[in-house]
Amino acid sequence: MTHAPNPTWLNDFQVARNKLTPIIDGLHDLLSMRAETLTDGARRALNDALEHYTRRAGKLDNSIAALENAEAVIDALYDDGYPNVPKEDVPPAIFQELVGQKSDLDTALDQFQTDTSAQSIVTGPVTVGPKT
Repeated sequence: MTHAPNPTWLNDFQVARNKLTPIIDGLHDLLSMRAETLTDGARRALNDALEHYTRRAGKLDNSIAALENAEAVIDALYDDGYPNVPKEDVPPAIFQELVGQKSDLDTALDQFQTDTSAQSIVTGPVTVGPKT
């Protein structure tokens, strides 16, 4: 199963890209075959259009590649078991060591309590405290 970021984007971008190919090819042909009969203004307009459509085609190509890559990365994430977060298996001796470390940490944390005398927290120029 694939997990595309947006299932319609890839298809929409590919359709849009395919529409640009004959436009770009036609503008290239027009500029190369009719160059000597075109006015400077017409040549500039055709070049501007060619640059615009070529730039758009590049953006579509980049978007298509990014979506295909994102889809592959997301698929790999799901293949890795996402969204589950499995517990790690360790040998019993390692597990007992980690339990001992947790116990020491819990014991140390038990030595602290909330300071109820604190009335405000200073976070730079703003002071947050009880409403008066």
